[in-house]
Amino acid sequence: MVINIISVNENEGQKRQMDLIRHLEGSGLEIKFYIGKRTVNGYDSAFKSIKMLIQANFNKGHILFGEDDLILAKTFSMERLKHYIKLGYEKEYDIIATGSWEGYGYELNNPDLLDVLRFRGTQFLVIYKKVYKRILEAEECNYFDDFLSFVQPRLKVGLTYPFLSKQRTDIPSMLVAGGSNFNHLFDIEENRIKELIKNQIEKYLINN
Repeated sequence: MVINIISVNENEGQKRQMDLIRHLEGSGLEIKFYIGKRTVNGYDSAFKSIKMLIQANFNKGHILFGEDDLILAKTFSMERLKHYIKLGYEKEYDIIATGSWEGYGYELNNPDLLDVLRFRGTQFLVIYKKVYKRILEAEECNYFDDFLSFVQPRLKVGLTYPFLSKQRTDIPSMLVAGGSNFNHLFDIEENRIKELIKNQIEKYLINN
């Protein structure tokens, strides 16, 4: 199964690519890199690269998209990934996210998949064909997750729980001006979701 990874060939990009190849060995995922360039203001070119890979795969029912600082969580397996991809088709999701370092509007509508209004964490996504055209026609912005969270009408986004992926904590989350790094927040957010789910289940049991 091919995962399309965006990266750049400057700064740490090439080292990240080699690290990721080693990390994904034996996972069942085959990497195809899409190499972009940093924009004038110093931010990464994720949106341009995503449009490029969608155009190259437009006839496919879904694509796997990832970033070069992706790491697979201990809960990852190809069986679970295939389960979520299938569930995405059955429940008519636009996007399946596999981890988030910040979000809100979480709602447990499936045993292991949350509906989410907003999230940050585009390190590993399943993007379905029904949303390709909207992405290609969208005005480009610095952060792809901002587009996914705020585009109108809203996209139907599902978030796997437990997370299937996170991002490396030893390098910046993207090659951007300032070197921001929020990757340590994945564990915090996953624990917060655990408590939210617990409260939702308790509330359901009380009301039923």
